[in-house]
Amino acid sequence: MDYENNDNPFEERKISISSWKSLAFIDCNLCEEIAGTAKDLMKCGLKQKDASHISCAIYANADYFLTTDKKILNKPVSGIQLINPVEFVRRYLYEQ
Repeated sequence: MDYENNDNPFEERKISISSWKSLAFIDCNLCEEIAGTAKDLMKCGLKQKDASHISCAIYANADYFLTTDKKILNKPVSGIQLINPVEFVRRYLYEQ
């Protein structure tokens, strides 16, 4: 995320995204396992950055990967549940 955010041309978004990092419980650094999973995810049609983000979430044992990108949501990914934020909130509210 740091790598991608450094290329963000919109300063306000860049600052906002950087502030999210303080909320993270786990900060993943690139390792062979993450890179290997990302390569596998790219085989199902994910772009490199998206595959890397999802691979890090899988590595960190996240239950969900939230995105509004329909191209990502429709990919056959195992190891984590891809879900949009609205559906996530619905599920969270009903699970309580």
